[in-house]
Amino acid sequence: LGDVYKRQHYDRAGKDGKTIAYATQAGEQAQRAYADDEAVRHYERVLSLTEDSGTGRGAAHDRWVALRGLGKLYFRRGDASRAQGYLRQGIALGRQLDLDPQALVLLYHWLGGFAYREGDLSVTYPLAQTAMLYVPLWGVLFLGEQLTLVGSAGILLIVAGAWCVQLQRLSFDEALRPLRNLGQPAVQAALLAGFTYSVGAVIDKTGVMEFSPLYFTYLLVVWM
Repeated sequence: LGDVYKRQHYDRAGKDGKTIAYATQAGEQAQRAYADDEAVRHYERVLSLTEDSGTGRGAAHDRWVALRGLGKLYFRRGDASRAQGYLRQGIALGRQLDLDPQALVLLYHWLGGFAYREGDLSVTYPLAQTAMLYVPLWGVLFLGEQLTLVGSAGILLIVAGAWCVQLQRLSFDEALRPLRNLGQPAVQAALLAGFTYSVGAVIDKTGVMEFSPLYFTYLLVVWM
């Protein structure tokens, strides 16, 4: 409760910087205690105080924590739509802040959880594995690798497979179903999760190139 009293004190004093920090801490404490309603109130307070983009990096990070917390809370409540919205905002803000990619990968794991829970597993699981579509591209762009003709054909097969797995019958109208499915939150989450897993694969590749596999695994365990 100490953080709650401090937040109230700084609210009265008009010191938004301290209010944001203590409201964030209070939200995290309430969330760990499964006091969901209280946590939501604190996190929403943080969002209202950090709407101004000029609040500084520290406040922006607190906003990211609040978005992450609200995403997890609403996921726990079964409100997939609101949870996904907060997690998407958190991912976008995390990119702007250049946060540790592993921190963002955790948010993508939550999005993957949405896809599996809310959608048809026979569709969402294959779509979540579309990381294989991006990994060769990242290898060319960031690791200096070369994409062969066979590799290019493999990418096209992945695209075709991700498209066909969503079809229910053979017809021209049905061929357009994947485009219509893009409006479904579960499909969006699965595709976004696949994209992020590909980023994680590049991080893993870079890590084992720079460190021993054992030490890199230790770093992953510590930071995740």
